[in-house]
Order: sequence, then structure tokens, then C-alpha cells
Amino acid sequence: MSNPIHNTYPESEGSYGFAPSGDTFFADPTLNDARRSSGTLASYSMAFSGFRSVYTLPYEQVFKQVVDAENTLYMIMTRMEDNLLRKIFIEPYIDLDLEKCHYRIWEEASKKMDIPDYSDDAGLPEDSNYILAKDNPPDYICFDEYLYAEKSQSTASRAFIREYTNAISHSTFSYVFQLRKILKYMFNEISCIKNSLLSDIGGVYDNESQQKIAIHYEGWAKKAIHYSNRISKTTGTKAQEIPQSELDSVSKKQASKLQAFFAIRLNAVDSEIEDILQGLKRDLVDNCDVFYQKFLSPAMRITKDISSPLLLDFQTTDLREKSPILAGEIAFASNVIQGNFISIEADYLERHSSFTAKIEALFNLIIEKKKYAAYITQLASVASPKKRILKEVEKDVYSNLFKNVFVDSNEIMNFSSDHSLLDGLENDDHPQYLLKTGGNISGNINLNDGVTIDGIDPDLHAHTGSDGSQRIKSFDIDYDTARVLYPEDYTKDPVSLTIERFIQTIEDGGVPRFDAVVLIEVLDETLSSHQYELLYSEIE
Repeated sequence: MSNPIHNTYPESEGSYGFAPSGDTFFADPTLNDARRSSGTLASYSMAFSGFRSVYTLPYEQVFKQVVDAENTLYMIMTRMEDNLLRKIFIEPYIDLDLEKCHYRIWEEASKKMDIPDYSDDAGLPEDSNYILAKDNPPDYICFDEYLYAEKSQSTASRAFIREYTNAISHSTFSYVFQLRKILKYMFNEISCIKNSLLSDIGGVYDNESQQKIAIHYEGWAKKAIHYSNRISKTTGTKAQEIPQSELDSVSKKQASKLQAFFAIRLNAVDSEIEDILQGLKRDLVDNCDVFYQKFLSPAMRITKDISSPLLLDFQTTDLREKSPILAGEIAFASNVIQGNFISIEADYLERHSSFTAKIEALFNLIIEKKKYAAYITQLASVASPKKRILKEVEKDVYSNLFKNVFVDSNEIMNFSSDHSLLDGLENDDHPQYLLKTGGNISGNINLNDGVTIDGIDPDLHAHTGSDGSQRIKSFDIDYDTARVLYPEDYTKDPVSLTIERFIQTIEDGGVPRFDAVVLIEVLDETLSSHQYELLYSEIE
């Protein structure tokens, strides 16, 4: 597209091939039609009454740059995953927590997999990627399991990612996962920029505000390409190592202490990296849609639909002479709108600056992390060997299964998770709950009226049939057993019964009283099993 006001700046003019735009104006009403039909724009200002050119970029050039950045990010991220990360298999048994999370992920994901249930090898196609049985979990952790956990975002998935990251933190390849995060965050930002170009500008610049933002978009796209290429080079760059001559002169004791020191330094560097990554995630992912949709897009829309048309009428009509009060209000409102846009543009430039500072710091820290990880690995040949976290897998049959699991976005957003996948189920973390398999009740339980347990109302329980229990019937009583337990001669007579003496007393009032002393002799075998009652009759 050719335009007489389009000035082309060489790549050397700016860090990424663009120059800052200046104040422009546009006072000739005859140029309005040309402005609307062109992909570039000459701008106008109330402060001047002439015409001058402004630095601008054709929309097609900006859009192409953004699409190129998007494709570059996707290509490098895909190449990193396929050529490197998918060739890494982690031993799940190096840590008990990682092992538990690994099997929980398999339990969760296998419910969504279409796995043929073969009891043996019969009928199993040669060179098949299927598993022989559904209850046969993998004995290694593949990268696609990690990707599934990223997409799932369930409680078990978040715990798995945390334990996986901790397990590989001292490895020589853990930095690749962090570089991949940067690519993902930049990809999200460039996608928002692309959507803004399509929805907020749409192929033709309507005012100078859109033109300025488009220039910033192109600058961000160039940054994304620049840093994605640096990431690609970083993954292929060998880390700094200890010279072999120095390694040979170190004793085992010295090597062990150096390993411990480098581990401390590595942890400190890794913590700084994670903090910066959290900041980038907040800027490029968490708040990205909010900034573009809630701030930048409305600012451009108000400028396009309200401010620019009013200023055009102010410049090209006799509005100032016929309605001076309204003209003054238009000037004031336009200045407010323009000031709001300038403020948002300044925020956008701050996003550029903050992103550049953070990612530059990240590259320096990752170089340090690679160095310390390599040092620890080298010293392992002299001191204590490192824990082996990688596992050799001859045939990976699980990656495709995890890769093809469909994750419903609605399930991710409902903040629910299977209770069987929660942490601490094997511990007594919930003593207030009575387990299904049993348990002890240490306090009284009160039931509301009408509440039953297994259909029985404890308040009415009497085996009458009215409380939910079965009523006892006469034929349920075992009369035969009762006769056996209590035979006819079961009652034993005492051996002897004698009255030893009488004791006579006179109570108050002269009433005589007689007490009798009775001796009863019984057998020893009935002493503890019988009770005797003395009955007497009065004879007149």
C-alpha cells in the first residue's frame, strides 16, 4: 500500500525497528475521504492549521508481524516439547509424594481414556500403543502426563505439578520447563494483541490513536520473535562447567561441601526465577485480557466513536461560530478523552518496559542455574552421586493415551475434585468424620424426631413393628431350648431346715414380739446358683 505520508524508518532507528510517533494534525476537510479509505492515517490537531506527515505503519504490515510472532512462538514451543521434553521420562519412585500424585493422576485420567481391556496378548495388534489392562498404571512419568495435569488443574493435578517441579529442580534440564513457561506467557499476550487488531481496528485506521497502538503492537511482536529466538538458542547452549584439571584436584570431602554450597545457590536462583515467572504470568496471562478488553479497547473505541468525529466537526464546520458553548464543551471532553488515552498508552509502554526488564533478568538467572546444576552433576563423580531421576523407557505407550484425554473446560472452572483424589486420605486428617469402614463414636448422638437408622427409629425401638424393626412373632421363640436349660428337678430342696430358738422381746407399750433364728443347710453346688425365700403363715 502506497501513501504519500508513510515514512519508512530503517531497523537501526529503534531497538525493534520502530520510531516514536509525534504530534500530528489534519485540518483540510477534503482529505477526510482519503483518510477513511487508506490503511494509514494523517492526524489533525486543534493547535495548528497546517498539514504534515506522521510516522505510521500499514495495517497489513503490523498484522503480518503479529502473525509471524504467533507462529514463531508456537513453532519454537512445539519443537521444544517434541524434540526435548517428550524424550524425558521421570522415575516416579524417587519420592513418596511424587509417587502418590502420579498414581492419582493415572486414576483420574484413566477414567476418561478409551483403553481396550485385554486380559492377555491375544488379539493385541503388533506394535500397538494400547495397554494390556486398565488397572496397569505406568511405571514412569512422561511429559504428556505433565501436560494433562496442566490442562486438568484438579487438586491432584496441582499437587502433581508441584511435586514434579520439586523433583527435577536440581536437574540439568529443569530450566527448559521455565523457558517453556515464558513462551506460553508471550503466546497468550500476542494472541490478545491479534484479537485487538481484528476487533478494535479491523483493517483500517480510523484515527491517530489506533495508529499509535498499532505501532506498539508491532514493537511487541518484534520483541516476542527476538526473545523466542533467544530461548531457542539457550536450550542448545552448553552450560559452563568446571575444568577437568580443577575437578581432579578436589577431594571427596571438598566435593561434598561444594555440592551442598552449589545446591544452596541453585535453590536461591531458582526461587528468584519462579518469582519473576509469577510476575510475568500476572502481567501476560492473569491481567492480560483485563487490560486489553477493559482498558485499551474502550479507550480506542471512545476515541474512534466520540472524540474523533466531534473534533472533525469542530475543525470542518461552523460549530464554533454557531454554538460556542457546545464547542467549548467538545474541546474539554476531547481533551479528557485524549488524556485518558495517553494514560493508557503510558501504561502500555510500561508493560513493554516491565516485560523487557523481567525477561532480561530471567535469562541471566537461567544461565546461573544451568551453571550450578552442571557443577553439582560434575562433582557427583567425586563426591556423593546424585539421585537418579531419569528412567530409560524402551517403548512409550502411555504418552498418546494422556495426549488424547479430553479435558472439559467446564470441569476446570467448577472448583470441584473427586474426594478420592484429595490429599491426606490415608492419614487421620478428618477425625470428625465416621469412616464407612468403621470407627469409634466418642460422644452422645441425638436424633431428631422421625430420623431412622437403617429404617429403625431408636426412640421407638421395641421389636413391636411400630419403630421400623421387625415385630417378634411367637414362632420366633425357642421354647425347646428353654426346657433343656430348666429341667423339672432344677429346683433343689435344702438338706435341712430347723428353728434353732426363739427370742422374746417386749416393745414399747407392752406388746410382746418373737424373733426366730432359722438354720438352712444347702449343698455347695447350689450355694452360688440358688436363692431361697422364707415364707411363713400366721396361725391364730
